[in-house]
Amino acid sequence: MIPAKGEKLDIPSSSENIRLVERLVEDVCDVFNVNEDSYGNILIAVTEAVNNAIYHGNKGNPDKHIKIGFESHEKTFVFR
Repeated sequence: MIPAKGEKLDIPSSSENIRLVERLVEDVCDVFNVNEDSYGNILIAVTEAVNNAIYHGNKGNPDKHIKIGFESHEKTFVFR
């Protein structure tokens, strides 16, 4: 099940939580019938952004959190 529009994951800055982000991307792409090539590109972009937030932004401090969600529009969706 995917989060509702505007809902966000709020995860501690820990590499173990990347799997939650991967699951979010997978669920959203399944709902929107994203093809395999685009799914791979989206997965890489979103997980890389979260990794950067964990390691460069929050210095791996699990007391700091990262919020990630998505918004859907007519034929598009955006991860934020």
